[in-house]
Amino acid sequence: MSVVDEVGLSIRVAAKAVIIEDGEILLTRNLHPDDPDGEFFLLPGGGQHHGERLDECLRREVCEETGYSVEVEDVLWVRDYIGASHAFAALEPDVHQVEVMFSCSVDRSQARIEPMEVDAWQLSVDWIRLEDLPGLRLFPAALVRHLVGASGEEFGGSRYLGDVN
Repeated sequence: MSVVDEVGLSIRVAAKAVIIEDGEILLTRNLHPDDPDGEFFLLPGGGQHHGERLDECLRREVCEETGYSVEVEDVLWVRDYIGASHAFAALEPDVHQVEVMFSCSVDRSQARIEPMEVDAWQLSVDWIRLEDLPGLRLFPAALVRHLVGASGEEFGGSRYLGDVN
């Protein structure tokens, strides 16, 4: 879903899943063809459709990207992503996205389906050990300090992260 401002630019609303189990987090591995720095990781999730609740959006997006059915729990963080302020400014100068990140869970004992609608740059779906996050290119990178050493139930601090990447 996008909200159009007075100059005709839109603000996209997206839901993202923070899925942690047994010291691992579920991420998508991505590669943009114009990014010279190589692969990067993202939380699964994506844009809200008009008339769709955020929890419905998140369940749909996670299933499309990862093949997992997800249980949506509490809001963990909210961030602005204003493309002109970050490393991808040349590629995304007009992008403004507000992301609501939810704690979620999946039942890994259940067989997952093949992802149905992966993002254009998505290479794979990976369970990554939390202790390995500092060595990865994760966006938003500001999440690493919140995630490393966390069990998924002990996230504290500010809920609004600001315009971070």
